Amino acid sequence: MNPMPKIGMEPIRRRALIDAAISAIGERGALNVTMSDIAGRAGVSTALAHHYFGGKDDLLFATMRHILSQLGNEVRAAMAGLAGADRVRAIIAVNLSPDQFRPEIIAAWLAFYVEARRDAALGRLFRIYVRRLHSDLMSGLSHLPRASAISTARAIAALIDGLYLRRALGEGVEDSAAAIALVEDYLDMALAPHPSRGASPMHEADFVIIGSGSAGAALAYRISEDGKNSVIVIEYGGSDFGPFIQMPAALSFPMNMARYDWGFQSEPEPHLGGRVLATPRGKVIGGSSSINGMVFVRGHARDFDHWADEGATGWASADVLPYFKRMETMADGEPGWRGTEGPLHVRKGPRDNPLFSAFIEAGRQAGFETTEDYNGSKQEGFGALQQTIHKGRRWSTANAYLKPALKRENVSLVNGFARRIVMENQRAIGVEIEVHKKIQVVKARREVIVAASSINSPKLLMLSGIGPAKHLRENGIDVVADRPGVGSNLQDHLELYIQQESLQPITLYSKLNLLSKGLIGAQWLFLKSGLGTSNHFEAGAFVRSAAGVDYPDIQFHFLPVAIRYDGKAAAKCHGFQAHVGRCVQNRAAQSVFGRATPGRSRRSASTTCPIRTTGATSATAFASPARYFRRMPSRPIVAARSRRARLFKATRNWTPSSANTPKALSSVAPAVWVRLTTP
Repeated sequence: MNPMPKIGMEPIRRRALIDAAISAIGERGALNVTMSDIAGRAGVSTALAHHYFGGKDDLLFATMRHILSQLGNEVRAAMAGLAGADRVRAIIAVNLSPDQFRPEIIAAWLAFYVEARRDAALGRLFRIYVRRLHSDLMSGLSHLPRASAISTARAIAALIDGLYLRRALGEGVEDSAAAIALVEDYLDMALAPHPSRGASPMHEADFVIIGSGSAGAALAYRISEDGKNSVIVIEYGGSDFGPFIQMPAALSFPMNMARYDWGFQSEPEPHLGGRVLATPRGKVIGGSSSINGMVFVRGHARDFDHWADEGATGWASADVLPYFKRMETMADGEPGWRGTEGPLHVRKGPRDNPLFSAFIEAGRQAGFETTEDYNGSKQEGFGALQQTIHKGRRWSTANAYLKPALKRENVSLVNGFARRIVMENQRAIGVEIEVHKKIQVVKARREVIVAASSINSPKLLMLSGIGPAKHLRENGIDVVADRPGVGSNLQDHLELYIQQESLQPITLYSKLNLLSKGLIGAQWLFLKSGLGTSNHFEAGAFVRSAAGVDYPDIQFHFLPVAIRYDGKAAAKCHGFQAHVGRCVQNRAAQSVFGRATPGRSRRSASTTCPIRTTGATSATAFASPARYFRRMPSRPIVAARSRRARLFKATRNWTPSSANTPKALSSVAPAVWVRLTTP
């Protein structure tokens, strides 16, 4: 290559050397490239390259300054005339444009990240770049509260940098469009409507819904769908933004956090040795669908037929099936039984771990049936569990129903604590709420809908004078309507789990260390892929406890790790477990109002919830489902992989808990459970 002319050509030579440096770094990497290599590519002598830039570090500095200058100019041009989310999207589009995703530019960014930690000048340049990116993002997030704007800007900047690094390492998204879509998905989640305490454009609506959980969110979506009715949703909890709720594998966190959980407890359970069980209920948009285990089970058709036989007209299985189909999107469900266009996305777990297929095969070898879709025409059998997970995220009713509804002009979300229902001439006309220690009334022109969970709903009714008259008078509450059933006959599903030691290192035990958790979290955050995208309840079963039983009354959930439901007290070796429970149980709540009186803080009036187990949920009720699972490891396919192990004390191997009670393991179980653990 002929040397370039020297006269009046300094800016051109400098630019040629910078372009050559980008090309050389892209092909050979920053560590392997030399000044002579760069000079040769630029068509100048090595001495001239040293004359202009001194050394390789100075040339790398000039190269990155040039890249950042170009990037800054493009960002400013793209932002011109834009505001809010459009401004942020323009910044994302420029930073992750096809030009920035060229291999040589990506390689230069990788060198920049590495060398910035070593070279002081590059370090200063890097900090300038970070501050400018944050400033640009903040300019488009100024409508958010400052703390939210700062955290969102930092997260988007981290996502952009992370995508550069993953691309440089040959991993992650394939192209610029996929990278932009990923970050915009995060932006949409961050900007999704969420409660703002006391701030709402409406204080009166046609319908007022108390609670934004599984029922409240769906009702807000459907009632407002035709645009004819205005809706206010009252929610005391806050936003579901963040990985603790949105990352499926983090399910043990939100149900143990006061920020997301009401913290209810039972009174001492007489059939469980006087133990007190935690009863988590979601205190966040989406309610308990934002903190639960994400296992999707419709229930057996006979359950609904039984309701109809008892007088619940319109609740037979044939009556409710069209609504189940309307609400869901299930790609590989049984035709005719599953929906394909609903807002609630349901999927089968990936079942990549070999223990899932081993569990299902062991059930088949034990003589049980298998099922392809337990929410279809045949519930009975072993098979894949279904999850309310979509695109790697928990698909709660907040994501499926509430957030789309809040985009409509006729739906509003008010953040406040519901104290009571306002009654006038035996008719509900509004809801009294507490906001910042001030009392307000949200008025309903047509209806007040109580959808505040199985515990808060009856509590609120009783505080409003609707419930057992004697009990209300004992607590100094004026009786509006004597309804003895309010606060009683709670139906819950207790379960226990049995743990086995795995003879092969194929469980999730190796992923419980901090480093692995960090990598799983990063992969989920940047790519919405990997182990973070599953609840890991991916196989299960519905079976009958004895001959002559009409339909399955036992349910299994299989988990490829031996750990407590709340994520604590993991076994110190490879293991797995099955959660076993009765499908239908009775836990008769004497009163969810508890021992509180109206004079006390009504916000904490149900922190103690006196729930009494009946004989149906005593230890003997679990004996047959427990024996089923204890026999299964003797089947050939499982026997090769496990042995019965005392992973904890004998009393910990068999511990009653509840699908809603992750803290139930905190106490030692009664003697009957010790006997059950004896081989």
